[in-house]
Amino acid sequence: AEYLGGESAHLASRMAATYIEGMQSTGVRATVKHFGFNNQETNRNYYNARVDERTAFEVYYPPFEAAFKAGVAAVMCAYNLVNGTYACGSKEL
Repeated sequence: AEYLGGESAHLASRMAATYIEGMQSTGVRATVKHFGFNNQETNRNYYNARVDERTAFEVYYPPFEAAFKAGVAAVMCAYNLVNGTYACGSKEL
């Protein structure tokens, strides 16, 4: 599944953990993507997601945290910038 949960961090967290545990119970390794703040396809290689700490922890991080706790096998970083730095090189993430 490309995206889970839509706008609800709680729903996405519950679905991600269940999906990952189910998938990995069959011997297939799960990957979560695109960490962090990838929420558009247009210019996704160039846009700068400006996110404050409270929003990050209340809205964006919970599904990824649930994935980590569920034992996800791999994480793919996002293509976009986060607060002025590309996600893959961000010390914030």
